Amino acid sequence: MNDAIDRDALLRRLDDARALLLAAIEGVSEADLARPLEEGGWTAQTVLDHIEAWDAFATDAVREVLRGGTPTSPADVDVWNAAAVAERRGRSPAATLAALDESRRTLRDGLRAAPEHQWVRNPNPDLIDLPGLARVWAEHDEEHAAELRAWRDHATVGPETG
Repeated sequence: MNDAIDRDALLRRLDDARALLLAAIEGVSEADLARPLEEGGWTAQTVLDHIEAWDAFATDAVREVLRGGTPTSPADVDVWNAAAVAERRGRSPAATLAALDESRRTLRDGLRAAPEHQWVRNPNPDLIDLPGLARVWAEHDEEHAAELRAWRDHATVGPETG
């Protein structure tokens, strides 16, 4: 399999994963997006804010790779998550969905624009490479899509609750 085919497959998986995520919240009211997924936990909207924050992080990482740098992951992911979600607190669901769409479009455009020679695996697992980033971000969407789908299917959500 050559790099271009691998890149195309990874970008398709990234698109498919985002489609799964959006399908998981299809038909969910704005009021339901504000309800916790579990007692004392994040709301569905907070999960979407979290995903958008990571897309923005990934876009910055892609830009760093394109400049010849080697981006690394946050030292403490829990602290990073908390700060990223806090920055986005108070946004409307519509603003969250718009930011989610824009952040993924920007990330995907950056990945698509990267020359083939930058689509190689970095042997150091602590460093971010483009194939790994695309794979991990697709998995991230898939995991949260499953979480949101289970929440939607097992909770009473919809117009009758809000």
